[in-house]
Amino acid sequence: SEYIGSQQLICIFVITGFVLCGIVEQSASVALRANSTSAYSAAEFAEYVENTSYITRYCLPLPEKNETTAHVARSIPHIEIPMTRTDETESVLREAFMWGTLISPLAASRIAARVGAERLFGAGVLGAGVSAVMVPAAWLTPYHVAIRIVQGIFMGATWPAAHMLAVTWFKPKNLSAFVSTYTAVNLGYAIVGLLGTMLVRSIGRDWLSYAITVVSCLWYFLWWRFVEETLNPNRPIRDEHRLLPWRRLLLSKPAWACGIAVVGSQWADATLMLG
Repeated sequence: SEYIGSQQLICIFVITGFVLCGIVEQSASVALRANSTSAYSAAEFAEYVENTSYITRYCLPLPEKNETTAHVARSIPHIEIPMTRTDETESVLREAFMWGTLISPLAASRIAARVGAERLFGAGVLGAGVSAVMVPAAWLTPYHVAIRIVQGIFMGATWPAAHMLAVTWFKPKNLSAFVSTYTAVNLGYAIVGLLGTMLVRSIGRDWLSYAITVVSCLWYFLWWRFVEETLNPNRPIRDEHRLLPWRRLLLSKPAWACGIAVVGSQWADATLMLG
């Protein structure tokens, strides 16, 4: 019963940890856009939608039975609405964060194998959240971009740490259920979009960063108390892959297939967000 309780505790903390990571990832966009208004009027946007609509381009009415004229879809001129300065700024901040997440996973996987996934996951969530305290002083400067990269590096370290938690605490038949908790990052997007916008509009942009920092510190204290100090010394003895078989890994078709699938998924997700 104690072992099952340990698994449930880890799931709760991993879910809330990824929620915090999602909040950190989207916090810059929320702070940037919460008080902004659209640069285009309703009429301009309606014209844009009408002239680029799939329905307008391809679904024109068919000719009547007595008509002999062939149905031809009319050509629609290509219309571009340029990015606003806010759009460009948001894109840069998102891109910086994503570069950070690209840098850290491989090194983090080796660190997790040596110091313990429990310690690394906690440090990753804490680092991503606490870094937000510097955002108000660095707002929209090159230092802000640097902070976003650092936050991405910390968040990128949480994924391999979570994988290591999975193979350490869960049996193979339960791995898929545990990995599904990673989607909690999307819940973080929703929470910061709703509550973060209200916070920024009511008491100011900087307070979003301060709130993230405080919540992250509270989360880490609980993680340290109930996971690092309690569970880490008593974790099951499993193969932690301290010596990674690089040659077998690089020649493994399943490993490459998984890597390509993940990169493709993340590329599509990033493209949609940046767009």
